[in-house]
Amino acid sequence: MMIQDGEISLEQLYKMLHVSKRKAAWMLQNGIIPCRMRNTKTHRYAVRIEDVEAYLKKTSKERRKEIPVGEFNVKPTKMAVSAEKAPCDTVALTGGYISPEGNELRAFKAYVKTRLHYANDALTIPQAASVIGYSEGMVLDHIEKKHLEAVKISGKYIIAKPWLVDFLAGDTAFEIVNKSNWHINTILKFKKNR
Repeated sequence: MMIQDGEISLEQLYKMLHVSKRKAAWMLQNGIIPCRMRNTKTHRYAVRIEDVEAYLKKTSKERRKEIPVGEFNVKPTKMAVSAEKAPCDTVALTGGYISPEGNELRAFKAYVKTRLHYANDALTIPQAASVIGYSEGMVLDHIEKKHLEAVKISGKYIIAKPWLVDFLAGDTAFEIVNKSNWHINTILKFKKNR
C-alpha cells in the first residue's frame, strides 16, 4: 500500500519537525503523532498531515511533557517515568497503576488496542518489536514460551494484533522488569486519562 495523498513519510516528518530520525520514529511508535504502519522494509510509516499539524499546534511545554526525560540526550541517563519525574521500578509502576483484574484491566486492554490502531492487523516479529519497542529476541522468547500467541507461516511467525493486545494487557507483560518506553508510556497515559 502506497503512501496516500495527505500523508508524509518518516523522512519528511523528521525534516519538518527538525528532530533526529530516531526521535521522529520513537514519536510515531509511542503514539505522540498517530501513523499508519505499512508492510514494507522501507518507508514503513505513513503520517497524516493533519496529525502533524495538530502536534505542531501544541505548545513546546506540552510537547516536552510527552517525551521522557533523558530519552534523546547524547549521554544516557536514568529515565524518569513517573508523574513526579522520579525514577521508579517499572514492575512497581505497573502494580501501582493498574489493577490486575476487573473493569480497570478491561479498560487498559481497550486502551492498548487503541494505541495499536495504526499497526497492521498481522505482524511479523520485527514489526511487532518495532511497534511496541521491545527487541525481536524478547518477542520471539515470549512466543516460544507460549506467553504470546503466534502462527508460523512460510517459516515466519505471524502475530495477530488482538494476540499482541492480550499479551500487553496480561500478567506476563506486567511482570517485565525493564519495560519498553512504549509500554511505560501506555501505562502512564492510560492512568492519566482515567
